[in-house]
Amino acid sequence: MEVDALYRAQAHWFGEGSGAGTIAIKTIVDQFGYAPLWAAPSQVLLFTWKDAGFSLAGARGAFQRQSFGQRVLVVVCSTWVVWIPAVAIVYSLPSALQVPLFNLVLCFWCLLMSFISRES
Repeated sequence: MEVDALYRAQAHWFGEGSGAGTIAIKTIVDQFGYAPLWAAPSQVLLFTWKDAGFSLAGARGAFQRQSFGQRVLVVVCSTWVVWIPAVAIVYSLPSALQVPLFNLVLCFWCLLMSFISRES
């Protein structure tokens, strides 16, 4: 729902066109606004909590071993490698196809996040 709302908002703000300028501004807002300020921090919190067996004490312990900021930085860098090209492709499609393609990439992303977030 969150991503659908972002995509709808950007279509409203910047239009539904598939020109290079429209794709670029949507990608910039998505990857340099939404991703580092909301998506990556929330993913780090939730994946760390999951990996700690849904224990708040366990999640706190994980953040003592590697800080929240360090974890977010790793996720943001990983995000950019996968999602900058992916959202550029997503935003080039008609609005009705954007969320389905996003969901396909998201399946791959969740596997990658599970690998990145687990403790060695």
